[in-house]
Amino acid sequence: AVDSHGFKTGLRRERAEAYGVSVAEAFTGDATDLGALVGDRRFDAVFVDAPCSGLGTLRRHVDIRWRLAEPLIAEHAALGARLLRSAAAQVAPGGLLAYATCTVTPEENAGVVDGFLASADGQGFSPIEQDGERFFATQLVPGGCDAHFLALLRRQG
Repeated sequence: AVDSHGFKTGLRRERAEAYGVSVAEAFTGDATDLGALVGDRRFDAVFVDAPCSGLGTLRRHVDIRWRLAEPLIAEHAALGARLLRSAAAQVAPGGLLAYATCTVTPEENAGVVDGFLASADGQGFSPIEQDGERFFATQLVPGGCDAHFLALLRRQG
């Protein structure tokens, strides 16, 4: 587990343990440079829960609509792209790379993943399709749950 804030690193460990999940290692640092935190180690699965505009949580956080500006979406997309590139470098051959957000904007979701897949860093990865869909996404609907996005990518072995 990696977070840029020390208090969140500890909080994530506590929450995981409350659900019976063991966190072998927790780091506080810059996830856009995972190599500096974990060295040259490779992992069978790496999960990126990218910071985003949070538009998928609009039903619970109505104030987002007044705080959000177009440049912020672009900033989140750029950060997501850096996080995805950094995480990809730590995925072992045959391993999984998951990229998730709680937003609905194409720029922060498919745009980030498609840009990664088209880049040199993404050349060894392929989306794992489910029911003919490259990505999983829920939408905001009246009376529904939050909206989320998930891309599962496999590194070719």
